[in-house]
Parts: sequence; C-alpha cells; structure tokens
Amino acid sequence: MRHSVQTILFSISLLVIAACNKSAKSVAVQEIIGSWELRTAQSGMIPGSTYAPGNGNRLIFTASEYRLYTNNQLTKTGVYKIETISPAIQGECLDSNMPRITYDNSGTDTKRIEFKENNTLIFYGGCAALDYGTYAVYERISDEK
Repeated sequence: MRHSVQTILFSISLLVIAACNKSAKSVAVQEIIGSWELRTAQSGMIPGSTYAPGNGNRLIFTASEYRLYTNNQLTKTGVYKIETISPAIQGECLDSNMPRITYDNSGTDTKRIEFKENNTLIFYGGCAALDYGTYAVYERISDEK
C-alpha cells in the first residue's frame, strides 16, 4: 500500500512539473510576439553599447517566425521555438533555468530569455561565471505581429 501511494504521488509530481514547463513556454511565446528594438548589448568583458530609440536594430516575432533588422535593413528571417529545459540537462550555468529561444532549429543558436515588467526582453548567451557571457536588451516598440 505504501509503495502504491508513493508511486501515485510521484506520478502526480511529474504531471505538475510538466504542466508548469508547458505553461511557462506558452506564456513566453505570447509575451515575445511583437516588435522589439535593441537598447543595450554586452559581449564578454568588452564594454557594452547603448542604442537610442529609433536605431533600426529590431526583432519582430510572430507566433512561430522572426525577422531581424539591422540598421533598418532586413538581414535574417526564419522560425524559432521557445523551450524550458533544466540547466542540468543542458549542461549550462546553474542560474540558467529560464526559457530558451532557438532560431531556425539550430542547436547552436540558442539564448536564454527573460521578460521584465517594463516591456523589456533580455537575451543571455554563454555563462557569466565562465566567460562573462553576452546579453542584449530589447524594448517592446509594438505589439503588432
């Protein structure tokens, strides 16, 4: 009897965890849809750059596709997906248990993402503890799809 109760509780725990991960993923997809403009970029120990509004460095997301503009010129288009993967499975930094975006089904073009309350989207790459990582901060400029 005790073994059966433990098995049932373990199964329920797995379902709850799976539901939370799916929910976090769907929230991230809904939040990312729209037009975003670059505000700050930092790469490793190199001093960061700040970008003024209207700089033309934009990312536009629909429910499954993206468009990248650099200096108001379309430079890349494709598909993306958002996943939530445990850092232990991914072999990443211990503080990286947040949604990840992968572009064009490439396992090498993956960034951790974080949404802030003030219409800010942050992309993180690398591991700050190892190589100081990279990050780019975008501000929502439109909810258009």
